[in-house]
Amino acid sequence: MRALARYSEANAIIRASLSSLLTRGQLDEILRAGAFSDSWNALKSTAYAAWLPEIAAPAPLPVERALKDATALRFKRAIRSLKGKAGEVGALLLSRWELDDLHDALRAWHAKDAAYTPPVSGVSLGTAVPFRDIARAETLEAVGALLSKTPYAKPVLETARIYRETRSLFHLEIALEKGHYRRLIAAIQDLGGHDAGHGLRLIAAEIDLVNLSWLSRCASYYEAPAALLREAMIPNVSALASTLEKTGFSAEEVAEVSLQYVSELAGDQGGKAPGLERIALLESFVIEAAVDAARRELAGFPFCIACVIAFYFLIRTELRNLRGIFAGRAAGFSPDELSGRLCGIR
Repeated sequence: MRALARYSEANAIIRASLSSLLTRGQLDEILRAGAFSDSWNALKSTAYAAWLPEIAAPAPLPVERALKDATALRFKRAIRSLKGKAGEVGALLLSRWELDDLHDALRAWHAKDAAYTPPVSGVSLGTAVPFRDIARAETLEAVGALLSKTPYAKPVLETARIYRETRSLFHLEIALEKGHYRRLIAAIQDLGGHDAGHGLRLIAAEIDLVNLSWLSRCASYYEAPAALLREAMIPNVSALASTLEKTGFSAEEVAEVSLQYVSELAGDQGGKAPGLERIALLESFVIEAAVDAARRELAGFPFCIACVIAFYFLIRTELRNLRGIFAGRAAGFSPDELSGRLCGIR
C-alpha cells in the first residue's frame, strides 16, 4: 500500500504521457517537412505543441534550448508528487538536464567564447547554477566558488590542478559525470528491495551510453590511451561494463572487445563496422535494448521507481532523436541519412 501511495500520481501522469511519445511516422514527417522552419512547425503539430514556445524564426540554438526545456518540463511534471527517497531519485534524474547545460557553460569558459548565450530556462532543475558567470570566470577555482551551493563544486575544485597542467576539460567533465551517477546510484540503492534492483538495471543503460560516448571521444581526440579510457569509465552493473572492465583498455583491446560485443548482438553484420562506427552501432543496440526493457517495465507493476526511470529513459531517447534531427537539418544532412540514425522508436 505504501508503494501505491508513493507512486500513484506519477504512475497516472506517466501512463497518460506514453501515448504522446513520438512515433516513427511523426519523426519522419518532421524530417521530411521541407526547410528547417517547416520541421519545427511539424513538431509543433504533435503533442509537443503544449510544451514548445513560439519562435518567429526558428534557428538551431533556440530550437535546441526549446527541446531541452520541453522534455525537462514533461519529466518534471511526471515526478512532481514524488517525496522522500523516491523524490530524491526523481530530482537527480531531472538534474541530468542541468548537468548538460553546465558542460556547455564550462566549454564556453574553456574556449573563452564571447558568443556564449546562457540558457534562459523556464524549468527549475533544483539548483541555481549561474551559467553566465561561470562562462566569464577567470579561473576554475572561481567557477568552483560560483558552484559552492551545488554538488558540482567538489569535482570542479578537485580537478583544477590537473586542468592547469593539461589545459583539457577531460578530467573535469569525467569527474562531473561520475559524481552525478554516483549520487543517482546511491539514491536508487537507498530505496531498497524491488525498487533498487529494477531501478539499477534500468539506469545501467544510460551509464553504458555515457561510457560509449567517452570511448568515442577518447578514440577521436586522445588516440585512446589506456589510462584515459580507464578513468573515463563510470562503474556500472551492466554486461557491457563487465566486458570492458576485463580489458587493459588499450586502443586495440577496446576495438576487439567492441567488435566481439557487437558481433554477439548482431551476428556477422555487426563485426563489419570499423572503429567509431562500431561504437555508434553499440550505442544503437544499447538504446534499442533499453527501450524494450523500459516498455516491459511500464507494462508490469507500475508503482515503483523503475517506471519513473523507464519514462525518463524514453523521454531522454526522444530528446536525443529530436536533437539529432534538428542539428542534422542545420548541418545539411539528408532526411534519409538522419532517419537511419534514429533509435528507440516504437
